[in-house]
Amino acid sequence: IRPFPTLRTEIRDLTDEEAERLSLIENLQRENLTPLEEGYRYTHLQRRDPSRWSVRAIADFVHKKKSTIQNRLNLVRDLAVAEAVLSERIPPTAGFHIMRLPPEMRATYLAEAVRHGLTVEQVRADVDRRITILRATSKGIETGDLSGTQPEPDAHATSPTTLLPADADATPTSRTVRLRHLRAQRAQVGLRIDELEAELRRHVVAFRELSVEIAKVDGFHD
Repeated sequence: IRPFPTLRTEIRDLTDEEAERLSLIENLQRENLTPLEEGYRYTHLQRRDPSRWSVRAIADFVHKKKSTIQNRLNLVRDLAVAEAVLSERIPPTAGFHIMRLPPEMRATYLAEAVRHGLTVEQVRADVDRRITILRATSKGIETGDLSGTQPEPDAHATSPTTLLPADADATPTSRTVRLRHLRAQRAQVGLRIDELEAELRRHVVAFRELSVEIAKVDGFHD
């Protein structure tokens, strides 16, 4: 007769708080948790007790870097990004970088990243560039000097989008405010041009690759 299998067990006399802590440790330190699952668990902790579970407290509790915890939390704060990661349309690390963008820019860039199958490195570089331009624009608006974000216009240019008010009675203050707004708008247009140029380059690459494939298939057919 084969003996019954035995399992090693450990019985502890724990308080409710100790039992909860032990359960949290087991759940949060599982090796097979995805970044998204971690993010949901950390969010759950903060909702249960915001005063207790700060980012630093969670990091200390699970023995991970504070930046790692913050990345996981950010990942689940945008449903579209979280769903893209869950469906494996983008890698989790790409999702971390996309979450660095302002909310109003994420949806457009997420769609672009998915459509073109951008790598993590491409996403990181794109996000870094966009954030740099946005910070320069913001700083320029505060100081009244946005010349660092885009080249200065030609002295003889007569584009209606760069002209100051024609009112001869306009005060220096009103002219300065008007100039700040115009330069800020120009910086935003410049950012959009950069985005379109990057997208065009990707389309050109795709077009060339398709042309090569067509030539191969056509040659084989002949």
